Amino acid sequence: MYSLSDVKEVRITGGHGSPKLLGVDLSDGKKMLVNSGALELNGKKYRNGFTSGTNDAFEKLKSYFADARA
Repeated sequence: MYSLSDVKEVRITGGHGSPKLLGVDLSDGKKMLVNSGALELNGKKYRNGFTSGTNDAFEKLKSYFADARA
């Protein structure tokens, strides 16, 4: 089990018509990769913006991990 203190780095890639990816590097060397097109929040499936490649659920998750780094 991980805590926010285990987050070493957060990276964003993609967009411009394709889904964005959120990469989270952890202190033990493991990584998480989250595809914005595959997210659901509280049972609601989100659609990505055509040019942004992101959605509200992805932005909330990105902020959650980015705030851990601050």
